[in-house]
Amino acid sequence: MIARLKNEAGTALVAVMVISVLIVSSMLWWATWNRAKARVGVQQFGTQQAKQLADSGIGVAQQWLGSPTLSVSLPPQTTAPYVLMSDTTTNTMGRYEVALYRTNCDASLIEAYATGYYYVGSGPYLDPLTHQNATITVLDVKFKLLSVTQYLFAVPNNMIVDAGSNFGNGSIYGQDITFNTGAQIALQAAYYTDKVLPSSAPANVTFSTSCPYAQPLSYAPNFGTLTESVRNSYIAKAVNGPLPDFAAGGTLGPGSGNSAVYYSSGDVSIATLGTPLVVSGVYVIYTTGNIDIGNSINPQSTNPNSDWLGLLAEKNIYVTAANTNDLELNGTFITNWSIIGSGWTNPTAYTLATNGSMAALLNISLGWNGPRQYQYVPPPPTLPLPSGVDVLQYNILIGKY
Repeated sequence: MIARLKNEAGTALVAVMVISVLIVSSMLWWATWNRAKARVGVQQFGTQQAKQLADSGIGVAQQWLGSPTLSVSLPPQTTAPYVLMSDTTTNTMGRYEVALYRTNCDASLIEAYATGYYYVGSGPYLDPLTHQNATITVLDVKFKLLSVTQYLFAVPNNMIVDAGSNFGNGSIYGQDITFNTGAQIALQAAYYTDKVLPSSAPANVTFSTSCPYAQPLSYAPNFGTLTESVRNSYIAKAVNGPLPDFAAGGTLGPGSGNSAVYYSSGDVSIATLGTPLVVSGVYVIYTTGNIDIGNSINPQSTNPNSDWLGLLAEKNIYVTAANTNDLELNGTFITNWSIIGSGWTNPTAYTLATNGSMAALLNISLGWNGPRQYQYVPPPPTLPLPSGVDVLQYNILIGKY
């Protein structure tokens, strides 16, 4: 009896020991699983934060590409990258770094490699700048630069083409295009995104391209609106001090230090005192107000890469010449509002010649009833102009979760 009790006690003790081992093993397994799960959670969280940093860098890059700084810091045919980095003093948890490359075959294509570093003590990567461990995300993004200066005339709404218009080698864009019937209209090409009236190939319209009709676009071009951030980019590049006397006309060139930007916080008058403006060099006049043009604007030479003017107005561009002789407007004209001709005293006796390109967010109406000559001239690559920027491709190279 005593022996049997001893055997039963021994068996119970063994059972308790086995159960204890199982419990301890389970606890160890549970702790190990929790630690592994925690590590995965920390790593996933770090990757998410790193991607947010990389995306922030892409956003900054897209804004920078739309600014006039691009033509100087990353001009066409550049092989070395331009690098944008966040300030590590304002965000101690991580940073982004974006390397921008411009392709040689197509200057309108930009490739961006953005790396987001999120600092974690157990991170598998080392930030080469701060030497801190981090989780990272690397993005490969392709941008397309779109500028309405590729068109002779461009508006983001309805463009009405008067009968008898001859746009020469120029193309036009409007969300809608209306070709007025009557005298023959000649142009290189016409593009739209909504509708064209009375048809895409009216009998009185001649296209000089191989495509004999107005062509629909799958998406509207980006007009590069003159926003506050764009304005600040021009302010940073502008000549210090007052503007030259553009109203008096005469020969005028870039500012001190060969600066390519004049900036005004008010209205600007150009050649309004009777003498045409002769443009010597390549530069831009940017204003938050209106621009009033009173006489011809002519380049000093026939080479637009040497002598060319860009006029950028956040409000209207008015052409108010007295119309007592021919009027010639050479340049790149961009406005948030309209380009308006008015005040003609004898509009049928003289010729209006426009060479360059015009883009307005509201309307282009020169109102000239005499002979008109239009010629598209692309702006020189050194002219600091804003661009629209679209994302063509977005890939995560490292840091998918």
